[in-house]
Amino acid sequence: MALPRTVYASDGAFRRIIDGEAASLLVHESVHIDQWRDYGVARFVIRYLGDYLYGRAVGLPHHPAYRAIRFEREAVERTESR
Repeated sequence: MALPRTVYASDGAFRRIIDGEAASLLVHESVHIDQWRDYGVARFVIRYLGDYLYGRAVGLPHHPAYRAIRFEREAVERTESR
């Protein structure tokens, strides 16, 4: 999880990062750090939650609604392109 200036990881994820098994996780979360910086806290939160809530409102289950968030799609695309 990325908040404005920090990436937070569970113990398991942190261990995978240290062991070199989760470099893509760091790339993905660094994209979110860039998004926080580019949009600012208020605009990022409004867009992120707005996209998620819209997805749920149109009937998407949790995971597809999460995957439909534009910031998540961008992070996935940028991670896969590296």
